[in-house]
Amino acid sequence: LLFPLTELVATSLTDVDGNFVGLGNFIRFFTASSLAAGLYNSLYVSFMATLAALPPALLFAYSMTRTTVRGKTFFRHIVMLPLFAPPMLMGISLIYLFGRKGLVTTGFFGVLPWLGVDIGLYGATGIIMAEAILVFPPSVMILMTSLANSDARLYEAAEALGAGKPEIFWSVTLPGAKYGVMCAAFV
Repeated sequence: LLFPLTELVATSLTDVDGNFVGLGNFIRFFTASSLAAGLYNSLYVSFMATLAALPPALLFAYSMTRTTVRGKTFFRHIVMLPLFAPPMLMGISLIYLFGRKGLVTTGFFGVLPWLGVDIGLYGATGIIMAEAILVFPPSVMILMTSLANSDARLYEAAEALGAGKPEIFWSVTLPGAKYGVMCAAFV
């Protein structure tokens, strides 16, 4: 393990001829304008995808673990379907729906043109949508596990003290599930 890492560091400190250049390669790499733009784009897309996926995943997981919604088993199976589909299926589905000639973009193939919406799928918007759809099922699984393993005595105590549902959510549920929320955010 140490030998390849040592070789990697030694190679990074030399130029193509094998001459020692110190941190010159790193300075040249980190001062390139394309790196800054790529870093910004990566952080922007990952932040927006997290923002698009995490709140709905938390709401879904909360409704599956803390409410009496009918058909929980059905909804759990539906949300897990993307895990069993080939990855390309999601991309093709997005193109068929929101691409230039997509079902939604053309207003159901011109039948309802006033309903046509072009979201600009090709670019950051499409990547964010695809990432949000891709990480939704694993995030839900993490959050459902986190919420299911929370201490029920805290909920009973909060209800006995007269706390309402929103107050219980903010003071008991979220603090109890904070590690699950952080794990889901990193996903």
